[in-house]
Amino acid sequence: MIRVPYVALAVALTVTLCACTVSEPPETALSQTPSPTPTVPVSSETLVAADRTDTPPSPAADEMLGVVPCATAVTDAYGSYYPICVRDDAPVLRFDPAGQWSWVVTPPGAPIPLDPQYVASAVDQAGRLLVDLIDSPAQWDDSPQAWSGIGARVGSLLNRAPDDLRTVVASRPEKVGMFDVDQWREAAGIRPADYPTEGPRIRVLDLRVSQMSVSAGEPASRDNIGVTVTVQATFTQPVIDTDGTPWELRQHVSLVVSSLEATGAVRDLEWSEDHVVGRNLRGGQQSLPEFPIDAAIPTGWLPQSIGALTFAVPDGSTLAEESVEGATVPWKRFDLPDGPREFDISGPELDRDPAPEGGWWVLPGFANYGLDIPGSEVAAAEIGTDGLGRYRARVDLRSFEHGSAWKYHVEWDTTPERAEAELREVVGALSVVVTEG
Repeated sequence: MIRVPYVALAVALTVTLCACTVSEPPETALSQTPSPTPTVPVSSETLVAADRTDTPPSPAADEMLGVVPCATAVTDAYGSYYPICVRDDAPVLRFDPAGQWSWVVTPPGAPIPLDPQYVASAVDQAGRLLVDLIDSPAQWDDSPQAWSGIGARVGSLLNRAPDDLRTVVASRPEKVGMFDVDQWREAAGIRPADYPTEGPRIRVLDLRVSQMSVSAGEPASRDNIGVTVTVQATFTQPVIDTDGTPWELRQHVSLVVSSLEATGAVRDLEWSEDHVVGRNLRGGQQSLPEFPIDAAIPTGWLPQSIGALTFAVPDGSTLAEESVEGATVPWKRFDLPDGPREFDISGPELDRDPAPEGGWWVLPGFANYGLDIPGSEVAAAEIGTDGLGRYRARVDLRSFEHGSAWKYHVEWDTTPERAEAELREVVGALSVVVTEG
């Protein structure tokens, strides 16, 4: 999470959007093995053209979530649309003093109970701000007019100038994300599909309070106690690439709003955002043709493990960073010896709703490979250029361990000339070994 001083507006963006053009870094290699002749990679565009992917979901309201089109249309660079609004009775806006978060009113060990009306107001405020963020004109327009509304909204909460929001977002190296700063979406070759004449331009899939906590100074007093409310939304929008092919832009935003009970003022605001452009592959990973790979650790590579997954890295690789002990999802990052380039691996991560065939998104400009990894249920890889211009190889696999499904992810920097040879080496060293007990 990136934190910005001065009433702490923070923006953290995890980028998984791929561009449709290839920006090739200098050629490097994990080994000197010559690249084999490509056999079974399938381009994402081929899968779309063959009707093997789902059509991007159409924009729609959702009565269950309390999401409805606003009464007044607004305009951005692509035309007029009706932004989403939330009804006053939407679940994301409601606080039940006897419900899931009832402990917030009288937190364990806190000498001062909170006013339930203040907590309800804080929840309402966070939910409404999240909705304003995810469907503002600045989503697809970088003009001052597009920023004015959301800038004023955030500015009024943080007691700062409206123009500061765009300035803060643009100053971050991770600015690619929720807003169209410097028109990064157009640079990546996408634009929104034509806006509906009636109804919203997006479809909200999830909108809820995901976390609440109480904070106070030392000693706790009415002047320094308050709540932190985390609300999150997952939403989707149909987009078009430069060739006119429709894709789905799916985004997940988590917003954290902290305030004081004494004044109701927001004292801290931050958000994180993940997005992906692609289409869901019907039949999942299991439907991809298999890329044949011999299971073997390359000569001179160093065996490693994370969870039940064994892997290997080239001799001379160094562990650059790793997760703290007890992390929900463990991860490691290695610096490769022929860098500068990185090798990232993470897992196990609980797969809460696994499809038997696995889930797989095909991304514009990427090649897709089905894999058979010892000990895994389903596995696949993709190779292409991501939204930061890096040429990447990425492997996802799922295993069944001790009664639950778990996911692992591996990715590293590569080049078009070396990618398949490296895929054979890295995947050849992968296996899931589940111990008893």
